[in-house]
Amino acid sequence: VVGSAAGGSADLHLRIIGDKLEKKWGQPVVILNKPGAAGMIGVDAAINAKDGHTIGQMAANPIYFTERLAHMSPVMITVWTDYVIVVKNDAPYKTWPEFVEYAKKKNGDLKFGTYNMFSYSHLSMESLNRMLGVKFGDMIPTPNEPRIWNEVGKGDLDYGMSTPAQVEQFVQKGDVRILATLSPSNMKFNGKTVPSITQYVHDWPLTKGYQGMFMPKGTPVDVIYKVNHDVNEVMKDPEVIQRLALLKFYPAGTTPEFATMYLSKEAIRWSKVMADSNFKLK
Repeated sequence: VVGSAAGGSADLHLRIIGDKLEKKWGQPVVILNKPGAAGMIGVDAAINAKDGHTIGQMAANPIYFTERLAHMSPVMITVWTDYVIVVKNDAPYKTWPEFVEYAKKKNGDLKFGTYNMFSYSHLSMESLNRMLGVKFGDMIPTPNEPRIWNEVGKGDLDYGMSTPAQVEQFVQKGDVRILATLSPSNMKFNGKTVPSITQYVHDWPLTKGYQGMFMPKGTPVDVIYKVNHDVNEVMKDPEVIQRLALLKFYPAGTTPEFATMYLSKEAIRWSKVMADSNFKLK
């Protein structure tokens, strides 16, 4: 069960894996898209499935950890990716420090496009607000990612945050450019080096985008380990690695224990951000 629409990078990476699992298992692997509510409709559908055959998609979404982790049995983190800050191509700031200075001069009079409140991008910018004492502007809820990058390109929004796969076509058109990555080290994008903000924000925590799989709480342990083992085997396939790389995804291949530990740490981190910002889920 995928909590986003068909055709996006999250959906496509699971279809790549699912194609190989069909051959390995000798039975159909059906991808069921249930988008909406920042992915929570899909998450809840998978949590409530008690058939022992339903696998849910989990993504870098803080609401998963603060609201649903207790009802999930993580199978694994399937892939890592980067989160990047994206601005208009001809924006006056060329580097992260210049962007910070610009935000200071504008006293927060900036518009930040994001597809959902409490999203990874929203809470990451809220963290930076507090850590640097800088107002990076108002969050403007925007229906979908293409709309965000169209509006950033036109100048109706000042910036946004996403994964490289989501913005690549808009970068290639010349509408927007990647200013920096939130990842712990510099990244390569279309042959160019994108600097990490950790060069300037030294206490910035590890921030990587990811996708993963979970099953409902109470799923037999042997089923969890069977799925984990087989997906890890599939992800060693050179064809799978190559196809994932086109989506700017890189195999993680974790254990259930690592996934559980990582998500638990994420829950603590984002719960604190939400509490410090006096954000409350309704």
